[in-house]
Amino acid sequence: MLKTVGNPSTRFGDQTIVNGNLVIGTSGRGIDFSATPGTGTSELLSDYEEGTFSYNLSDGTNSVGPLTGTYTKVGRLVTVTFAVYAPNISTLTSGGQLRMTGLPFSGLNDQLYASASPYSNNSGINYFAMIGGTTLQYFKANSTVDLSPLTRTDIGSPTFWSHYGSYTYQT
Repeated sequence: MLKTVGNPSTRFGDQTIVNGNLVIGTSGRGIDFSATPGTGTSELLSDYEEGTFSYNLSDGTNSVGPLTGTYTKVGRLVTVTFAVYAPNISTLTSGGQLRMTGLPFSGLNDQLYASASPYSNNSGINYFAMIGGTTLQYFKANSTVDLSPLTRTDIGSPTFWSHYGSYTYQT
């Protein structure tokens, strides 16, 4: 039931939904913020979604998964949260570049992001990620701040290795 405050024929004034949800029934429609000043190309919030996704961790030769992460999508921004533990990493033995495949939405290619909330008990490596399609490529920063792909060999013994991450990328 929609409770109208103000003139019901023109729907001016605040609107209160007493019971139920506000449903946008047409694709591409949403909440329009164009009444506020802005210089952007769009002021329409037309998408929100949250859930879980399945991903694999790979060293180029071997793969472990599916593992489960969570995501939240607001407009064109997607934030994924995940955890990788020592038993996951120990099955990767080729020493190749570490990648996560199976992100819930395809990202714009070559978006470079630092972990929004990284934790790893292998603190000697600074992790970064490059998003391309639905793949997250891990990178490391060396002492000259050059980036190079993070490999399974860089981690060393994974007995106590774990990595918790949260990345935000644009679709």
